[in-house]
Amino acid sequence: MVGRRARALAAVLVLLGSLVALQGRDTPPAEAACTPANLSATKLNSIFAQPGVGRTATARGFGGGDYQRVYALPGGRNLWLFQDMFFSNDNDLRDSLEEAAHNAGLVQTGTCWSLVGGPRMRNFIGSSLTTPLSRWFWPMDGEIGADGMLWIFVAEMRNPNGTGAAWGARPVATWVARVNPTTLQVISFTQASNAGTRLYGWSVVSDANYSYLYGHCYRQFVNPVDGVGQFDAGCMPSSYLARVPRGRFDVAPTYWNGTRWTTNRNGAAAVMTRGHANPMDVQRFGNVYVNVTKIDDWWGLTIHVDRASRPEGPWTQVRAIDVFGLRRCAGECGNYHAQLMPYLSGNGRMVVSLSNGGRLDLWQRNAYLYRPGFLALPVPD
Repeated sequence: MVGRRARALAAVLVLLGSLVALQGRDTPPAEAACTPANLSATKLNSIFAQPGVGRTATARGFGGGDYQRVYALPGGRNLWLFQDMFFSNDNDLRDSLEEAAHNAGLVQTGTCWSLVGGPRMRNFIGSSLTTPLSRWFWPMDGEIGADGMLWIFVAEMRNPNGTGAAWGARPVATWVARVNPTTLQVISFTQASNAGTRLYGWSVVSDANYSYLYGHCYRQFVNPVDGVGQFDAGCMPSSYLARVPRGRFDVAPTYWNGTRWTTNRNGAAAVMTRGHANPMDVQRFGNVYVNVTKIDDWWGLTIHVDRASRPEGPWTQVRAIDVFGLRRCAGECGNYHAQLMPYLSGNGRMVVSLSNGGRLDLWQRNAYLYRPGFLALPVPD
């Protein structure tokens, strides 16, 4: 299923060479289309059903990608980053396999889109430090910090086998990028205050006083088996929690030990343990903290929706959504990585994005199989 997709993608990345940062810009559309708006799941499904989002006269747009992350920017814009992204204006990726990057993406203002990053491994973050197939950077969550910059937490990935996102790949450190939210220039890129492999910053949410960093180890390529046994059973089922003063992502966090907050990072207790992989994605809507998890990632069948009155929980499951039927082809396709948009749509509904993928030769021929889909859900009481 998608594990095979990842291994095949590694072979594709052998073709990629250039590491020069690039930022594309779309031709300005009509002013009305560029009015900031929180797009509904229906509208997003319509937009991403077609290839070439963000295309210009000289640059291909979004053809396909996965593990999308969406960051709210001032003025009602949103930055979209993908772990892996292909640039194409049609659904046939066989003629554009070199047109790919890590952590490239799109800037959205209403229904207007422009590109960040570029093909041939011109990554938005960390291009100068990237060695294709051996060392690369995958974006996690982030927010606007106390300094007015967008802080994006990033997993540094390494594979000593030189085979990319395949067996042997591991996150080795947590980094953080500071991005000017107006110009979208990366101001700095350094290791995070807690640079450890628990990856605090996998999901980020704030209240009036604190910013909370959920940690998830993301060790998905540990064992060479075709099933949930490929995940690291020692950490993938659990998520942890740290916090810093609101927006102070530059300071050392404290950790929830199950009873209180402590400076002892080794004393952190899991806030939730479930299944074979439980990558929490949390947003706060009013006074309710909401989590969505595509349980067991690409091997699971269900999105779990949980709520809590505090970021550390206790968490109560309020809904389980069977997404097996949402696969985009039978047998060799899957879906994974549920993510909550950082807004409510115009009718007050949450919008959940879901990655799609499958066997390499399938989505090479039809890139729609490798683009996100979206669900609308009510906010839990």
